[in-house]
Amino acid sequence: MVAPCVTIRGSGGIVTDSGHRQNRLLPLLLVLAATALPLVLLWLTPVPLGVPGEWVWPRLPLADQLLPGLLLAVPAGTFYVLLVLRGYRVFPQLSSRMRGLWLLGLMLAGLLWTAVVIQSTPGLAGPPRLPLVLYYPRTEGYFWQARHDVDSLGEFVRTYPDRIRDSSVPENYLHLGTHPPGLTLSYCVLWNLFDSSPMLCRTVLSVQPVEVHEWMEQIRQNSALHGQIFDQRDEACLWAAICLTLLLCVGTVGPLYLLARQTTSPQLAWLGAAMWPLVPAVLVFLPKSDLLYPSIAVSAQCCWLISLHKQRYWFSAIAGLLLYVGTWLTLAFVPVGAMLFVQAVAAIFDRTHRSSAIRTLLAGAAGFCGPLLLTLFSGVPIVSIWWLNYHNHAAFYEHSTRTFAMWLWVNPLEFLGALGAPMVAWGALERWKQDRCGTLFREWTTRTPVLVVWMLLWLTGKNMGEAARLWCLLFPLAIWLLLPAVSDSDDEPQPTSRVLIAALVGQLLICFGTAIRIDGFDFGAFAK
Repeated sequence: MVAPCVTIRGSGGIVTDSGHRQNRLLPLLLVLAATALPLVLLWLTPVPLGVPGEWVWPRLPLADQLLPGLLLAVPAGTFYVLLVLRGYRVFPQLSSRMRGLWLLGLMLAGLLWTAVVIQSTPGLAGPPRLPLVLYYPRTEGYFWQARHDVDSLGEFVRTYPDRIRDSSVPENYLHLGTHPPGLTLSYCVLWNLFDSSPMLCRTVLSVQPVEVHEWMEQIRQNSALHGQIFDQRDEACLWAAICLTLLLCVGTVGPLYLLARQTTSPQLAWLGAAMWPLVPAVLVFLPKSDLLYPSIAVSAQCCWLISLHKQRYWFSAIAGLLLYVGTWLTLAFVPVGAMLFVQAVAAIFDRTHRSSAIRTLLAGAAGFCGPLLLTLFSGVPIVSIWWLNYHNHAAFYEHSTRTFAMWLWVNPLEFLGALGAPMVAWGALERWKQDRCGTLFREWTTRTPVLVVWMLLWLTGKNMGEAARLWCLLFPLAIWLLLPAVSDSDDEPQPTSRVLIAALVGQLLICFGTAIRIDGFDFGAFAK
């Protein structure tokens, strides 16, 4: 039997009612599939999460603690989704001050969601990971280096090139030797702060959760067995580092909203910011230092665009300074700098932005080179350190087998799982609906350089393994890429669609399902 086909006449001609329903149903089905398929692959199949024999993310075993975790996650997730949807509806009518308060509320809700997911994760990958990841050299190493290898800050920095020069030493090509000393120095400063203020030490420890304190005690006992000291100053320093990492990571919603506002409406910028705490990689890898970097990267990008398009050139100086600070932490900020540079060069070829682009470049160079020159004049060989870091990173592939052709197609899949397939599906649909994605390849002074540089990283094989973690600092920019371009003159409030609700709920489910299933630190081997 043939179903009846009712026709309606619209501005574009005759449209069938069945075709209209189909056009509305297909996007919804795509988002639902983007939610269901990754969860099925992750939970119900043994499909390796990587390239066997080279790098594979281990799965956490199924545990009896999952039901109590769900009892916590369901109300927390429901509250978060309702807050985001309510904000999406009211944001167009809010004043700037009220929008700021809503963003603060979003950050607090994101912290609550993050805490609930970590609490819901079974075994060592749950709350115990907070101190364990930052303390032991196997998973991080910077706190350990600060406490056991640094006697004098000045001497440590000046002799750092000698420490990392030998690229045949595993410590140098695996982790510490591929990074500048910024994080180690930060731990030294933080520890000295608690050493000089017992009151501050007691205050910080007074707000430490019982479960975290119990694992701090475990670290203290294990340290004593090996003749090492782990006292209250160490505990306070470690707990403060955990809190700062959580705050800076979840606090990325603020600069991400401001960045999104450069190219889209307040409504969509709010939605983009709200997606950040639901990125699966964030919940898998906290509190690792990689989650400190996104807030710096997105802040630098936001300041750069404000300078480029609004002629507030001191913002580009701030962007340059942020990049300089970032390169003391990791060379992963070099691609971010390349993105900003391409944006400015593209603007130079646009006659309407040529003057502001040149001034933005000069101010940004001053923001970066000014502190760099001061550092070099003080006797710190930071340029030599960067070169050795780069050399050690290249040496990693001399010691570890990586197949370029395999990672060429595995990395995009890992990126999709790490960022969240429902969000990517929704963003792709919205951009396609807007103008068949054409603007993304024409936004040379804003978003196109981000896409181009990222694709070059992928195609040149700079990250063959662990892309889900190593690309974390770029994930806020990926969210920005997914948001449709909306000018202020076209800023009309949009209703909440079923596809949007499905994408938001699906992203939350993917976030929770991934975070409690993937072992980002191989705690199975740790326990042995």
